[in-house]
Amino acid sequence: MMLKFLFNGAVIDDSDAWFYDWFDDPYVSPKKVKDFLAQAGGQDIQVSINSGGGSVFAGSEIFTALKEYDGKVEVVVSGIAASIASVVAMAGDVVKISPLGQMMIHNAAMVDYGDYREFDHASQILFATSESLAKVYAEKSGKTVDEVLALMNAETWMTADKAVEHGFADEVLFINSEPMQMVASAGHIVSKDKIEAFKAMMADKQNQTAAEADKIKIDGEKLAKLVNQAVEKALEDKTTEKPKQVNDLARFVFL
Repeated sequence: MMLKFLFNGAVIDDSDAWFYDWFDDPYVSPKKVKDFLAQAGGQDIQVSINSGGGSVFAGSEIFTALKEYDGKVEVVVSGIAASIASVVAMAGDVVKISPLGQMMIHNAAMVDYGDYREFDHASQILFATSESLAKVYAEKSGKTVDEVLALMNAETWMTADKAVEHGFADEVLFINSEPMQMVASAGHIVSKDKIEAFKAMMADKQNQTAAEADKIKIDGEKLAKLVNQAVEKALEDKTTEKPKQVNDLARFVFL
């Protein structure tokens, strides 16, 4: 059985991992992949990709680590492999894609500021980066770099069949198995804004519960004070020795 790595979420630099950990958002970083490969120790692995991409340089580092790995690397596009995530997919010795999966390739992009000289320089960097990515796609697909660049210029989205047709994937999953029963949605899917609203409501409930617990604690202290006053009055009225019933009551409240 192959060891499986879930390549889900944004592709980020190691230095940004703390931010995603803070919000418990899924991500993939070079360190995550390298740690997994170190633990795999040369065993055959499967990388299951569902990612819209992210940092080019983080993805490049991950691609290199997978290509250098001693064991067999099987890539399965379980959802989407877009942008730099599709480049990482090219590191697989074999690339499989779900019949519902998609791939997307496009040019590298960046945010920059400055005068026309800086933007001209940024344009050169972007073209060089896109050309480097095109060479990776070309190596896998058998297409020329210019053919791949044309697809990248058009921001090409590929279904599973198209990905195989263009040579970016080797096979579509399940095509030789029994027919699958598929649905687009059983009922309806909960939107992300409703999920976030529910999380906020649950947080409010927890805060309310904590406040109620504090109130109960305060009320208990008041009750204990009243019982203590009753005990002292009973002792003053009857005897200096605590009656057994009063003693039991005091023990129940304070122990």
